[in-house]
Amino acid sequence: MKLSLNTWQRQMTVVAIGQITGRVSEIRKAMKALDILELSLEEKAQVGFLPTPDGGFIWKDQDHVWELEIKDKEAVTIVKRAVNQFAGWPVAQMRLVDDLFDQLGIPKEEQDVEP
Repeated sequence: MKLSLNTWQRQMTVVAIGQITGRVSEIRKAMKALDILELSLEEKAQVGFLPTPDGGFIWKDQDHVWELEIKDKEAVTIVKRAVNQFAGWPVAQMRLVDDLFDQLGIPKEEQDVEP
């Protein structure tokens, strides 16, 4: 699955995946997705990524878009489930959330429904 995510979408997808609990096989697939989605040190430097004292993060380049590909179908399924079940989406970012759901192919009628 090819994705074009801005830094916020990418980081929030990492946060959603980080909240997965489950069988070891699911966790391993989640880790495969995180290997692709987590920002490398070079990518963090590229967008001016900085941790905040409260455990959050900020970055200077707000418009950067990342072209990513997750080839493992089971890892894609894990990402879709994590994003769909994540309960921390902010209303202020609904345009970006809707775009993320569209890119992942999660239809509106299936959003928030456990697979």
